[in-house]
Amino acid sequence: MPEALAVVAVFVIAVVIYAAMWLRSRDPSLNKPHEELVRLRHHTVWLEERLARARRENWGHEMVVAIEGELRASVKQLSKAEATGAPQTEPVGG
Repeated sequence: MPEALAVVAVFVIAVVIYAAMWLRSRDPSLNKPHEELVRLRHHTVWLEERLARARRENWGHEMVVAIEGELRASVKQLSKAEATGAPQTEPVGG
């Protein structure tokens, strides 16, 4: 019987944490389009550098294709974020 209570307690705690995080994610004060735009730009630059390294070091074809797909998705997401009117910023160091 104590084992069942432990399992129920863990389940209840998990549900409470999930609900709290879900509610917190819906908080409009946490929406920071400027920071998200900067993050997307840095991620895109990082993917471009990674793709260049993969080609330079002759990584496997599948890895290069995967990075290209991630880069395309990142560029698409970045252009969508810029089109929604997020403030224009310059990436750090570039």
